[in-house]
Amino acid sequence: MILGAPRGAKTDPLKAGPPGEDPVRCRTCSRALAARGARPPLPDGRERGTFTNPAGHRFELLAFHEAPGTIAITPPSTAYAWFHGYAWQVALCRGCETHVGWRFAALAEDRPHFVALITDAVEGS
Repeated sequence: MILGAPRGAKTDPLKAGPPGEDPVRCRTCSRALAARGARPPLPDGRERGTFTNPAGHRFELLAFHEAPGTIAITPPSTAYAWFHGYAWQVALCRGCETHVGWRFAALAEDRPHFVALITDAVEGS
């Protein structure tokens, strides 16, 4: 699943921030991943958060409404989910296929999806 602009969007999501503002980019290849200004809070209300996966790897995450420079490569899963009520998918940079975060899809229709990017994998966060 490609994480592009919402259906019917009229503007480029990477240009949704203030004029002259650079998008958040992949640290490996510099591809634009998301508009810097398109930042909702994480579901727990924080601006950023640090999470540990079952293998013990820690990640600091920032949420974005959309990240059209990424592609989700796994089926949605609720196993070991950091956010109750969301299924996650691994998200890679569309330019170099580096793991840059996860797409979180709400299980309830009244909650929005979001993309959480790993701060160590991006520039401009």
